[in-house]
This record gives sequence, C-alpha cells and structure tokens, in this order.
Amino acid sequence: MTVSGAALRTHEKRIAAMLADPDLVGDLLLVGLVFARSVDLDDPPLNQVVKAAAKAVYGAASHSPALARFRWADHPRAHDQGTRRVRDVLRTDIRRYVPDLSKAHTCQRPIVRRQPRVEAGMVSLLGAPTVVYGGTPSPAPERETKCGRRSEHGRAVFIDPVDGTRTVLGACGQARCRAWWQALHDTNRRELEAHPPPEPVANRGGVLERHLDEIDWPALYQHLDPTWKPPHEAPGWRPPKLQVVLTDDPVPVTAAVRPALTVLKGGWR
Repeated sequence: MTVSGAALRTHEKRIAAMLADPDLVGDLLLVGLVFARSVDLDDPPLNQVVKAAAKAVYGAASHSPALARFRWADHPRAHDQGTRRVRDVLRTDIRRYVPDLSKAHTCQRPIVRRQPRVEAGMVSLLGAPTVVYGGTPSPAPERETKCGRRSEHGRAVFIDPVDGTRTVLGACGQARCRAWWQALHDTNRRELEAHPPPEPVANRGGVLERHLDEIDWPALYQHLDPTWKPPHEAPGWRPPKLQVVLTDDPVPVTAAVRPALTVLKGGWR
C-alpha cells in the first residue's frame, strides 16, 4: 500500500489532536485511533474498521464459546464478541442531551450563614485568633450557601423555559426545604405552561465526531441505537463525507461530493 506524504502529515496532526483531547480517553481513544487510520490511510478499509478495532483493542473480533468456557468462565463478559464491545464503546459516545444530576442528591435551598468573626487583638495561647460567633458590637459577615443535606423529598426534573436544560432537584426532610421545593416546582410548572421550552442543546457524546467529522455519525448513531433522534445542536455543524458499515454485508462505502460553498445549519461545534 502506497501512502502519500500529505496523507501521513494529515494523519499525524489528527492523532496529535486526539491524544491532546482530555475527553478522549480509555477504550474510546483506542477505537478512535483505528478509525483515524482508516479515514486517513484507508488501512483498514472503512467497511472493515469495526472488526479491525476489535482485533487491535481486544485481541480478536470474537472468542470461541469453548475457549470462553475454559479460560474466562467466571468473567461476566466471557462470551462477548470483540465487535460487540466496540459497539458498546461507540454507544457511550452517541451525541445526546443528558440532564444535570449533580444537584439531585443534596438539598439546594439557598440559606444565609453567618461567618465567624475574628476579634482584633484577641490571640489564644497557641497563636491562633479567637473566633467569636455572637454578641459582638458589629454584626458578623454573612454568606449565601446551600442547605446541603441529603435529598429525601421530591426529586423532580426542573426545565429551564429559556434554553430547555433539565436539572434534577430534591429537598431534605426539613419543613422549610420541602416548602421551598414545592413552591419552586409549582413556579416551574406555570412557566412551562406559559412558555413551552425548546429542545436543549446536546451536551454528551460526539467526542470522536470532533476529530473524525468525515464520517456520517448520525447514520452510525441510528444504527447503534434505533431510537436515537438527532438532538438540537449549536451552529457550526459540518456535513459528513464517509459512512461506517457495521455489518458483514459487502456494502460499498460512498463519498458524497461537497460543493465549493456550503451553507451550514445546526451543529454543536
């Protein structure tokens, strides 16, 4: 196989960008390197890239049941095929929107706490300043924070009527926190009734799509998950040029002809 110097330089730049991406790690990075070699150098061909990735990352495209019973009988994935594992890795990178769950387990009711005030000129025997909490001539400084207790009440999805983002919120067992959560829930319901929210912009997946935009990723996502629908994207999306074949059928890989000028609509980059 003869490879031009321009193709090798393009491949080197792409690999350097992939290695520098903090979101591209683990098995996804290893599978992505095989995909990059296929796109830039056509080795392996794109219609064989999944089997090639399975062999390169997991040692083989499949394991015989007899060998799995003999050597890895106790392993939970003893009978899994390498190609299936590649598909599982690609499914984790499907472009989608995931609600914010970071606030679901702690109560987020805003409260104001008084800061401990240090009296000037008061020093303990160990040299540390003496902390005074109350009964001082001047009021102690205050700071706004969150309740922070474990959420035991509610836990519902709150939708932003402006951008459609979804956040899961709950409340602890205190009466004030439960009342705050219920008032916030009622307010959010009224806002959504008055102003239906838009579709949120996708915030997960698409890591390989950043570096391998020649591939027809929407078609690949649809093959990996038949229920997948294209999410709402930010401006900047570029049309794909190549298509990855995940079946053993001899389907030829076609490249779309791109015009000199292209109108870009949608996208997330």
